[in-house]
Amino acid sequence: MFPRLFLIVNPANKTIERNVAAGSEGDGFRIVFGKVRNNDLGDNSLLMADNIAHSNRLNGFRYEMDPGYSSSIPITIQNLKAYRNSGLGLYVHIDSSTPLVVKSSRLVDNRGGIFVDRTQKVTIQDIHLVGQSPYLALTEQTHDLTEENRLCDGNGYFGIQLAPPISASFSSKISNIQASGFFAADNS
Repeated sequence: MFPRLFLIVNPANKTIERNVAAGSEGDGFRIVFGKVRNNDLGDNSLLMADNIAHSNRLNGFRYEMDPGYSSSIPITIQNLKAYRNSGLGLYVHIDSSTPLVVKSSRLVDNRGGIFVDRTQKVTIQDIHLVGQSPYLALTEQTHDLTEENRLCDGNGYFGIQLAPPISASFSSKISNIQASGFFAADNS
């Protein structure tokens, strides 16, 4: 178990906004939904807005649901900024019936941008993804970084990856994505 800066279980607040998680040995933000001590999220929606996660050893933002827990109320993530995380900028592992909306966000210099697992209803719009920024490339060239002190390798393996459940009702809307700085793997 790695430490994280924000561990929020069954958020009672409908809005979590204007927070910064930087330099964690684990995830910057980890949000867990489900039944914990008979406390249930119920039908409360969650809005995560204007939050920043950078320079974390694992993921910038991680959302997950306990097995068997589901909600038809959407999770909305907007104006997220995730950069220089060693893992993913945004990792989402929620129940297939829970709608997910990610919008107006910027993910730069993470190992991967957005990974969504299991949910059937996904909207991703107005996203700026950068696999490797010119700043990170310059930093790599001008500093003698070893594997131990390099936080993000800057390879930017993918921008957006959806791993939906096997279902005929899968629907997604992906629009207005700007992507740059993704390079082919060197297989030599």
